[in-house]
Amino acid sequence: MKATEQETYVDIALDKIKQVDEMVDKLFELSRIESVEFKATKEPFVFSEIVQETVKTFKLAAAQKNIQLKCTQCQDHIWVNADVGMMERVVQNLVDNAVANTPENGQIQVSLILENDELFFKIQNSGNPLPSDLLEWINNFEEDNPLTANWSSRSGIGLLIVKKILQLHGSFLKAYADSGTGNVFTFSLPVYNQ
Repeated sequence: MKATEQETYVDIALDKIKQVDEMVDKLFELSRIESVEFKATKEPFVFSEIVQETVKTFKLAAAQKNIQLKCTQCQDHIWVNADVGMMERVVQNLVDNAVANTPENGQIQVSLILENDELFFKIQNSGNPLPSDLLEWINNFEEDNPLTANWSSRSGIGLLIVKKILQLHGSFLKAYADSGTGNVFTFSLPVYNQ
């Protein structure tokens, strides 16, 4: 076996180990979130700050696939009352999934929209529309049982974590597919009035 072949096999093995490690981390996180004594520690903060930071973090990964990652209305200084760490996790998971599932030369648009007393987070990415059974699972607001949930991809655990965190905040993840624009994920949080 040539050295280049060995390097290829080692790279494949390392990628698989990394995937398993990420999966185990997500399962531990999900187990922690689902424990009875787990509570969200809410505090007022400017939501756009974590959105801007997350978009900045994923710009390099998007650029490697020649994906345009844009954030509009992300400078608004609107306060929400939520668990900062959990909301960071939600935004990170959604942006990470968008980058992973957007084809090369695609586009990802992140937006913050203020409507009445609600702040909406919206992320839209180009690419193939999500399968209807996955959309149905995402839009099901009933309590999810992780043992019976239908995960069609490795991002399924990440989406389940997102759904659980949002439920702890009285919010829900919504998704829809559009053949012209790709996939859209959105959720809202009530605006915090100081």
